[in-house]
Amino acid sequence: MCKEEISKMDESFTKTRKSYVDLLGTMEKAFKDLGFSMKNLEKLREGYDKIPPRNDNEMEKFRLIIFNLKRRHEMFVELLKTCSNMSQYRDQLNYMEEFFNEINNNMKNSYSKLEYIINP
Repeated sequence: MCKEEISKMDESFTKTRKSYVDLLGTMEKAFKDLGFSMKNLEKLREGYDKIPPRNDNEMEKFRLIIFNLKRRHEMFVELLKTCSNMSQYRDQLNYMEEFFNEINNNMKNSYSKLEYIINP
């Protein structure tokens, strides 16, 4: 029973680690892609700063650029919030680590002198 539970726990840690590594990759890509996209949109906007839109078609392109810049900024804030929220999960992991250390220390203390006779 204990061996089975340990095996399940180990599997959970392995899955959690994989999910975490996948999340880090996704976040890194999101920051990179978002930065690249924002930089390109800013360059397009700067072009319109130098030469303002002259017709309806250019005005529509300019509005679309501004809309997308605003949306990218919102996405950036959402990404930063996600990073900030991850601290809650770090706290939970730290609690689990403390819990496992406490159990381990208790077991070491309780089972360290089994070769000796215990007197009542």
